[in-house]
Amino acid sequence: MVRANPVTHSGNLATLLAHRLMDPIPAHLTIERTALLTVLPHLDLTVANVHLTPGRAGSEDRLKQMERVVEAAETPHLLVVGDTNSRLSEEADFNRLGLYGEKPPAPTWNSRRNRFHSEMPEFSAYFTRCFATSQVVVDNLCVWDEARVEHDGSRFQLSDHYALSGTLTLGAA
Repeated sequence: MVRANPVTHSGNLATLLAHRLMDPIPAHLTIERTALLTVLPHLDLTVANVHLTPGRAGSEDRLKQMERVVEAAETPHLLVVGDTNSRLSEEADFNRLGLYGEKPPAPTWNSRRNRFHSEMPEFSAYFTRCFATSQVVVDNLCVWDEARVEHDGSRFQLSDHYALSGTLTLGAA
């Protein structure tokens, strides 16, 4: 686990890496309350684990946070992944920053299936996303929405977001 755990608006961020990616030890940068950047110089890759401002009214803040992530990246390849809290309509703003991403195959937030906040209206969204520079390709996106825990006779998700995975391929910078 990456040692630096910056605080976001709802807790700490942590990035897990395979042992084979730990040689040499990656550098870490933090953007407080926004992102943990892991720099893998041997791959010319920066991975930004983000938790951006929530809410419909937060689009301007999210764009500024993404700008800070892009500016802080130390490599030509950049992958931004995590709780972007972004709406599909914000994708064009991220494209102007040089970041592109496919919509996941299923919602990564679905309040109908997991009622953590009973006062909230029921809706689904694509808040957990990945965006990358043009030479980083993410394929095989999978939303892990079936992993449930059983406790006291009830089944529920561990989080109000579903995990997202994919396969990363790097091209020329």
